[in-house]
Amino acid sequence: MRSDARRGGRLERLPAVIIPVLVSISFGACTLEQRFDPELEAVEVVGDDTVPAEGFEEPGPPGPPSVTPEEAVTTTLEVFREAVRVGDLSLALSLFHRDARLIDDLATGVSTQATRGETLIDVRRRYAEGLRLQSEVLEVREIEGSFLVSSRSVVVDSEGDPGPEAEREYFQESALLVPSTEGWRIALFHRSSLSTLQNPGT
Repeated sequence: MRSDARRGGRLERLPAVIIPVLVSISFGACTLEQRFDPELEAVEVVGDDTVPAEGFEEPGPPGPPSVTPEEAVTTTLEVFREAVRVGDLSLALSLFHRDARLIDDLATGVSTQATRGETLIDVRRRYAEGLRLQSEVLEVREIEGSFLVSSRSVVVDSEGDPGPEAEREYFQESALLVPSTEGWRIALFHRSSLSTLQNPGT
């Protein structure tokens, strides 16, 4: 009985300010326990790793910006032209479909029976001699999942000037691009020279 009285006496001797604090802590703990929601838990900790909780999907890396098929085929042609101009013929040839046909009036030093590689080598020779072209796309038309791209090029000088209208040299380009597992590939590329006396319309 004396022991109980002593324990009771100790509580009674606690400063009056401590009791409200203890009550507040106990009440707060109960409140936090009631508000806990297991669905708000983001991850489940296992050792040093974190595992996404069920229903939680981690964001993946940002993907490349989406482009339209029209933009993709015109970009493929731009890469092809630039690869030929700078002499990266391996890249240029890789953009052809395996059964592609190439007809290019810029290749003046080869026969009509020349291979695609031989034709591109001769076109590259023309660029190395100082040929410069300025190209513009006239039309992009879809044909049963493939795309026909019509373009026009004009010969320009080192300043990018095509010269007087009556003396300009134009080339008409037609390219058929087909889809493949590796992207768009050129099935037909035909570049023909237009008369310098002709003022081609758009």
